[in-house]
Amino acid sequence: MQLISANQWASFRQAINAASDTFNNELIEWKHLIKKLDYFGDDREGNTEFETIELLALIQYNAWNVLPTDRINVDGITDKDTIIIILNKDYLRGLDLLDTNGNFKFNPDFDRFVVKGVVFKNGGDTQTAQAYDDTLLQYIIAIKDELETGR
Repeated sequence: MQLISANQWASFRQAINAASDTFNNELIEWKHLIKKLDYFGDDREGNTEFETIELLALIQYNAWNVLPTDRINVDGITDKDTIIIILNKDYLRGLDLLDTNGNFKFNPDFDRFVVKGVVFKNGGDTQTAQAYDDTLLQYIIAIKDELETGR
């Protein structure tokens, strides 16, 4: 016995996409890594190139206090603020930003996201809002990126 019919799943999918069109209006910059090393394998400053792509997203601030936002280092405990970037997969599909498996084509190790002038890096990602056999949203848990200064 199925509790939810195919028509109800289709209705849910339409509702999520309509809500995303309404609420996903935060303009963010996705800094997508193009190249990391030069011909000789040199990884110095200036050899890294990023493509900037503007995306519309829904940002969830201070969502979970249970996320590990504290990092212990030699100076003590550093608090790293987190946000959740919520992207609609139909929106990403329309921009040709999904791979053949329906995953967001981003490099979780090197890509960055700029939200209101603050640079964030990936702290984990997952797909959510499952509608029968497909997920409708991409969540990226983003951690404020701190540059090492040596001071």
